Amino acid sequence: MGDVKNGYQATPNATLEQQMMDACAPKNEREWWAFAEIGRLRAEVEALKLQRTAADIVGRETANIVLLQVGEVERLRAALENVRLLAARHRKEEWAGHMLRFCADAGVTGSPLREGGK
Repeated sequence: MGDVKNGYQATPNATLEQQMMDACAPKNEREWWAFAEIGRLRAEVEALKLQRTAADIVGRETANIVLLQVGEVERLRAALENVRLLAARHRKEEWAGHMLRFCADAGVTGSPLREGGK
């Protein structure tokens, strides 16, 4: 408090940082260590930011791939349903029995209820 009455003011943080990070400014051993440590920590923060950005991009790309695969699976399931319906019409023929079994193995089976129970 006595410093304020005498007109002393603390050096602004920006000025201290500028002096600390100036490689040409004279420094003692502690200041050189702090200079190196601040530089290392800033580089680490930037690397972590890049990693996070890369992880976000990979996450988005993975989500896009999953959505594309889900769409492809739905198209394949619809095609198998068409095969099942055709085979069901020709149930007495040998090939139709094989097709119905293949569809059942893939999880595409008929429902005893029409149109989902309507």
